[in-house]
Amino acid sequence: MHRIPIINELYEIAKLERQNGNPDKYITPFYFGIDIEGKVSASHILLRTIAENPIYIIGHTVHHYQNYGARKDGEIFCFINQEGKLLSGIALTKWSLTEIKTFQTDMIEGATFKLVGTDEKFVFHERASTPLNSMDLLWKFFQELDLNCSTIKEAELYYKYFIQRLELNQANLGLDDYREQLEMNASLINQYKELLSKIEAKLS
Repeated sequence: MHRIPIINELYEIAKLERQNGNPDKYITPFYFGIDIEGKVSASHILLRTIAENPIYIIGHTVHHYQNYGARKDGEIFCFINQEGKLLSGIALTKWSLTEIKTFQTDMIEGATFKLVGTDEKFVFHERASTPLNSMDLLWKFFQELDLNCSTIKEAELYYKYFIQRLELNQANLGLDDYREQLEMNASLINQYKELLSKIEAKLS
């Protein structure tokens, strides 16, 4: 409960900043909580998030655009740990999650990951077109990124691999299986090229 006044104060400051002198701007809070096992909770109500006893709370201000249908977008106003300390991001071993972009309150449209100890960043911003569009999936990707990648190039490739798994609806597809699929695709492409060459040779 010690986190409640800290987060409420940060929210009020962030709300004023987003309103930017226009009190008619409709701003509300939204919270993601992440527990020690990586389970993600989401709620407009801070008490409900606190009740889950998360090790991290990510607070967003949500701007409701009254003139654009039901459009909403979110901006992070805090990363808070279990002790109530304000963080610049959530750090695992090799990577830290420093920014999340949301729309329609809880849908993920992008994120920024920073390589710990450097200024190097991996950023994705896909809007609604990405299958990686929930906080549960973002957190899963973050954990796998930290486990498997040590460079920006590796992160870029791993992101493509993760997205393909989601598109194939094979969340547990292993790296060896993925490599095998890529090799199979390459083989099919080569066979297709050979076939085209034979057809061209007959026509010439």
